[in-house]
Amino acid sequence: INDEAKPTQGSFIWGTTITKAYLPNNNQYYFENSLNLMDWLRQFVPPNVVDADEDFLRGFFGKMLFAGDELNKKTNVLSGGEKVRCMLSRMMLQNPNAIILDEPTNHL
Repeated sequence: INDEAKPTQGSFIWGTTITKAYLPNNNQYYFENSLNLMDWLRQFVPPNVVDADEDFLRGFFGKMLFAGDELNKKTNVLSGGEKVRCMLSRMMLQNPNAIILDEPTNHL
């Protein structure tokens, strides 16, 4: 479904109006640097979003129960559950109408 492997049989085609977001089981690739959470999320702002100021980004983190000084945390010290919450914030920022979750409750 996410084009990571070829199907052994059959086929799957996404509709033309589908915008998808993917939550991978292994998300270490996204957290290799040591950015604070605001800078981390800012790098994933889609080009069509023009007003991605700090308050806008804080809203996405607030939905995932990050607040205040937690946003100054560096990505390289996050727990597994915090990384999943960051990835969910990233997915919401993309405003998809279809989401693919690969074992989303692993770290909860």
